[in-house]
Amino acid sequence: MESAKNTFLKFRSLLIWVVSILLLYTLIGFFLLPWLAERQLVKTLHERLGVEASVEKIHFNPYTFEATVDKLHLANEQNEPLAAWDKFYFNLQPLQLFQLKLRIEEITIDAPKLYFQRYSSSENTLTRLAERWNVTAKTDVAEDVDPLEDNEQSGPLFTLEIGEFNYTNGEIAYRDDVPASRFETLLSPINIHLDHFSTAAGETANKDLVFALENDAKLTLNGKMVLSPLQFTGEVNLENFSLQTPYRYLQAQLPFELQQGRLVLQLAYDIDLADTANVELSEINLDLSGFSLHQPGEAAALLQGGSLTVSNGQFVFPDNQLTIDDVALNDFKIAATQNSEGEFNWLQLFEPLLEGNTDDEPTESELAPLQLNIANIEINNTRLAVEDQMPASAANLALLLSATLQNFSLAEDQQMPFTTLISLDSGGEITAEGDLQLFPSVAVQAETGIDQLSLIPVQPYLNKFAHIEMVSGKIDSAASITSNPQEPFAIQGNLTLSDMQLDNQQLDEKLLSLDNLSVNSIDFSLAKQRVAISEVIIDELYSRVLINENGETNLALLIKEQPESEASQTESTNSETSSSYDVSLGRVKINNASSRFTDQNLPIVFDALMQNLNGEISGFSTSSKQPVDIALEGQVDEYGMVEIDGAMNPLDVMAQTSIKLAFSNLDLPAMSPYTVKFAGRQIAEGKGDIDLTYEVVDSELTASNNIVIRDIKLGERVETPGAMDLPLDLAVGLLKNSKGVIELNIPVSGNVNDPQFAMGPVIRGAIGNALRNIVSAPFRFLGSLIGIGNDESIDELRFRAGRADLAPPEQEKLHKLVEALAQRPQLALQIPAPFDEAADRQRLQVTAVESRIDTRLNETESTQQLNEKRQHVLEALYLQAGLSPDLQTLQQEFSTTEDANEQSQAELDILAYNDSLKKRLIETETVSDAQLQQLAQQRQQAVIEFIKQNGELNDDQLQTTDSVSTKLDDGWLSMKFDLETI
Repeated sequence: MESAKNTFLKFRSLLIWVVSILLLYTLIGFFLLPWLAERQLVKTLHERLGVEASVEKIHFNPYTFEATVDKLHLANEQNEPLAAWDKFYFNLQPLQLFQLKLRIEEITIDAPKLYFQRYSSSENTLTRLAERWNVTAKTDVAEDVDPLEDNEQSGPLFTLEIGEFNYTNGEIAYRDDVPASRFETLLSPINIHLDHFSTAAGETANKDLVFALENDAKLTLNGKMVLSPLQFTGEVNLENFSLQTPYRYLQAQLPFELQQGRLVLQLAYDIDLADTANVELSEINLDLSGFSLHQPGEAAALLQGGSLTVSNGQFVFPDNQLTIDDVALNDFKIAATQNSEGEFNWLQLFEPLLEGNTDDEPTESELAPLQLNIANIEINNTRLAVEDQMPASAANLALLLSATLQNFSLAEDQQMPFTTLISLDSGGEITAEGDLQLFPSVAVQAETGIDQLSLIPVQPYLNKFAHIEMVSGKIDSAASITSNPQEPFAIQGNLTLSDMQLDNQQLDEKLLSLDNLSVNSIDFSLAKQRVAISEVIIDELYSRVLINENGETNLALLIKEQPESEASQTESTNSETSSSYDVSLGRVKINNASSRFTDQNLPIVFDALMQNLNGEISGFSTSSKQPVDIALEGQVDEYGMVEIDGAMNPLDVMAQTSIKLAFSNLDLPAMSPYTVKFAGRQIAEGKGDIDLTYEVVDSELTASNNIVIRDIKLGERVETPGAMDLPLDLAVGLLKNSKGVIELNIPVSGNVNDPQFAMGPVIRGAIGNALRNIVSAPFRFLGSLIGIGNDESIDELRFRAGRADLAPPEQEKLHKLVEALAQRPQLALQIPAPFDEAADRQRLQVTAVESRIDTRLNETESTQQLNEKRQHVLEALYLQAGLSPDLQTLQQEFSTTEDANEQSQAELDILAYNDSLKKRLIETETVSDAQLQQLAQQRQQAVIEFIKQNGELNDDQLQTTDSVSTKLDDGWLSMKFDLETI
């Protein structure tokens, strides 16, 4: 056996070579290779890219194959920084190459800094470097060989594996010179961690990325990835992202200023790019909040506060399907303004964007149509402030909106239930609930309600047309609304206007008021061009009418003059609307209306109050020739009375109109202002009745003015320019009959379309001529002066046929009669029970039929219009009474066709038909003698009760007598009293 020494000597040369090679390898690996790499790196970067590079130190361990590059700095030729890092470390495992694996155990980049600048839409830091690289590249001789193509055919030689990749405390400085205002931002710190990365098929890597954005925002991505096939799964979390960042970049293209806004986003992703792109985003939760959106140059925000929340969304590509559980808009404050030119601020903001997005030739997309489904959309406590600057004084409206929409979808025929609640700061609420459809056409079916909606906000619009102030007023409504392709708009419901008051701004006084105006059973259809209203009921209506010193009415002075173009346009629109629509109204009922009338265009101001006006205006229809009947009754001053009766066609008043105004028991001293202007004399005492009857046929007016004056006494003379010089004392003395009554009948006629025709001057001239004729022949009236007494006729009362109530003038008579009898206790008043067999029977027939009709109407719960319900009730009563002819024959009498030469369906004139049925029922109604006796006794009892309640007579002074038959006189039934001693 050889000794160790011999063995060493034998292999000494080999050992020396091995040691030498190892020493050389060590020197080259530890010293030469880092020095060469540093020089080559600096040289290559400078020659190929024009980049100035500096490296503090490069370390390489040839035994562990670990390399470290310390303090790298890269700058361009302008000495602008491009990139830098504090430390770059990697650990290669070369033994894995024998297994055809390029394995890097670890890559760590510590504190890297990247600088990226965008110079134009096509030039940036990277494109400049790439262009420089291509320019400095050597010409390849084998130009026909495509290395990429060859590489694709042969496939990758090695599988790349990275055990761990760390990118820590990174920083990216981004600058963009393309926008009008340079955009700069800094992303720092950036941390990326990657585990078990491999290009082998089916190998999964774990990844974690954290980006710190400006304004304390942070973007986090974590999950797994597979390169073969290419797949990504994981979660994304964006926290506290400021919308100021994208806004600063796009602000030159955006028409608004965004001062605040934050975004929070979470989602899970699953991306498979193996064959075709398949993307699924799930658990999408988004929150946009803290908005402050302004119009350029405006301090007030258009949109402020609030939040937009999207919960549990899911998006699938390429199916292009987006589903969301909930979308909520909470607590927004929105300000909208329409300027004096009619421009809306929101449209001004977004109209340039909409115009910029229009394409001349829309391109067809290969993507599937977007399928959007949102289970629930909510708007909560969103405050909207609207200002309209078009009126002279800006109109402001503030409201709070809450709404829900369920099952939102872009699919066709999708019914989406919705609710809406609008609360207005000025008072009142608006609600709506129903179903909405968007595709293939918009359709809405909803139940709406208005509760105590204030009318005060309409004041600025009133100011445009009149000097009127809306002091108060509220609207209530319940209606069903329909809108679809077959019916563009239809509404059925009721409307109530309550507690309304309009004031005259010029005189600072009440102009118009009402307690309640009810419009019942409104039926409007745009498709059928029909407006039907069952009835209108007006309670406590008050109006103020004034004629000033110049003869101008307050109503005329209140109206503001409008530009000619607007006025003509309004008239044209109204004309078209009224001529094309079928309009019908069941009736108008007036309860306890009043009006104050003042005439200052007189030497003495005339002032009168009309009150307790009650009555009814009958049904009206544009499809019927039946005239509208008017029946109103009211009180004038304390004991006066007014009755208004007539018939007219509202569509053609000048064709045929008949109106009668009856004023009774007027206080004549109150009329002194007119007598002073007329004849220069006041009236000291007296009562008067005035019956005015006007008939217009084809614009020709025939009028009679019947005046009855009782116990007139003239007052002082007043010098008045233009007054007639008449001997009124003589005229009054001659005109009085034995009862102290003056009766005048002044006929008037003329064409109302004649500009020279004026009612007032014509009547004054006729009265003047009559008085001149009387005083010109005084001896014919001497006989009327014999036996004339001054006592007022208080020995009788008057009743309307079929009624037992005491009219205000009769109440005054009873008051005076009781006052006189109270001073004569030895006299007893005998009270008869009068009746007129013919007139009372006829009136009781009417009352009985109308009572049965109203009872049947009240028992009917049909939603039909009033005229249709009346038809059914009248036909039922007609059949029950067994009248003839039969209903079919009667209907044919009142039915007409549009074209007599064609077989068209006849149309029934329902108003005329109903009127005929009612008249036939009245004619056959039976009224017994007992009913007449009962009515007579009711009149008798009404007088006794009134005296007991208001008088001071004892029971012995009140005696009753048997019923007595009498006759109507001028529409009144007389009750003659007798006196008897006790």
